[in-house]
Amino acid sequence: MKIAFIHRGRAIKPELEIYRDFFQQAGHESVLLKTWSEESIQSCEVEWHFMGLDRQAKPGNRIKVHEYTSLSIPPFAYWKNHIKKRLASQPDLRVFGSPLIAQVLNFRDGVPAFFRDAGIGQQFFQKQHETAAMYDFVYCGAMDRTRQLHRLLNHFIQKLPEQKLLLVGEVPPHLKPFLSHPNFYTSGKVPYPDVPRYLLQARYAINFIPDVYPYHFQRPLKLLEYCALGMPVVSTDYAWVRQFEAERKALFFKIKPDFSNFTLENVQKFRYSTPDVRDLSWENILASSGILPFLEGALQSHNLAGHSK
Repeated sequence: MKIAFIHRGRAIKPELEIYRDFFQQAGHESVLLKTWSEESIQSCEVEWHFMGLDRQAKPGNRIKVHEYTSLSIPPFAYWKNHIKKRLASQPDLRVFGSPLIAQVLNFRDGVPAFFRDAGIGQQFFQKQHETAAMYDFVYCGAMDRTRQLHRLLNHFIQKLPEQKLLLVGEVPPHLKPFLSHPNFYTSGKVPYPDVPRYLLQARYAINFIPDVYPYHFQRPLKLLEYCALGMPVVSTDYAWVRQFEAERKALFFKIKPDFSNFTLENVQKFRYSTPDVRDLSWENILASSGILPFLEGALQSHNLAGHSK
């Protein structure tokens, strides 16, 4: 089969290429599209939408997939989720980033649903060359206002002025004034395959997730990638992290809400335990999701039904 992955967002998700590789290894072709049009999609048997919003009626000659990777963020998160649910057309299959997302959106139309949580790319498991640490800390991940990253940067200015922090990714305008301080560095936009090389240039990796809805419910991919690289992790303290530590027998240095314990001495003397996360590779996540056999079976039924007419 040929799959059209349709993603209207500004940034291409790393999982799009991972999806392509996964389905290609199973003998299926795929294309990436930024916009939907009948002309661009007519040669495909599957159209896969990353929601967003898709109001196009379900096609009679294709299988339609809606994927909900995450919940809407504040402000007005409830109403954003409500609009996503009420205005979207009905697909043949829904894919959710977690059971929580399915629970919040609460579709009741009988459409089959599968789950695939965030996975780790193979490049994070490959043996890396030893790299001398150029930075004390590294942060990799979203930097929009809702992440409250300014609180972390202010703490560095006030309490860790000699420590070097590398920000991996494109720094948004509201954070760029911080870059004038001598202890902040930025990589700029980095291709996904090159991310491990940048992360390993630091001694400690920071997982900075505000303890607010919906972030504190969702699996933080960057934390998993830090673990795959074997890095000691400094993290904000919230329920998901504590549960992950308990399940994996991990130990992360957890920052108190007021940052009072986040000192270089405390970070250095902490006894870290970075867990084995090889079972959370993208390949394992997708293979165990059940999505591929469902699509292959649905396509076969679709073709048989078409031939019988």
